[in-house]
Formats: sequence, structure tokens, C-alpha cells
Amino acid sequence: MEKIDDKMSFIDTSISNMLKSKEKVLESITNILAVSEETAATIEQVSASTQEQLAGSEELVKFAKGLNETAKELAQAILSFKTS
Repeated sequence: MEKIDDKMSFIDTSISNMLKSKEKVLESITNILAVSEETAATIEQVSASTQEQLAGSEELVKFAKGLNETAKELAQAILSFKTS
């Protein structure tokens, strides 16, 4: 009878240890999920910032081309006023 009690106690202890381990694993998974969600949010913010910078750069290129064209027109106008 003592052997049965020992075995039951061992099984009970093993089950308790497994439950504790399960809780630790679930907590770890929850933490990993939280980090993953934070990373995804950060990636979305970086992507949005990159898109804004790209749009700003494209607009800057457009203005630079316009300025270049205006400079060419001004140079032509100045040439028409020069006397030889």
C-alpha cells in the first residue's frame, strides 16, 4: 500500500510541476506575442515615415526641375539684353 501512496504522490507532484511549466510557457508565449505586436507597429510607423520622405523627395525633385527651367529661361532673357 505504501508503494501505491508513493506512486500517487509522485504522479501528483509531476502533474503540479507540469502545470507550473505550462503556465511559464504560456507567459513566455504571451510576452513573445506582445513583442511581435510592438515590432509590427514599429515597422508600420517606419514604413509610413519612409513613404512621407519619399513623397517629400519627389516634390523636391519637381521643384528643382522647375527652378532649373526658370534659370534657363532667365539665362535666355539675359542673353537677349546683352549687347555685342
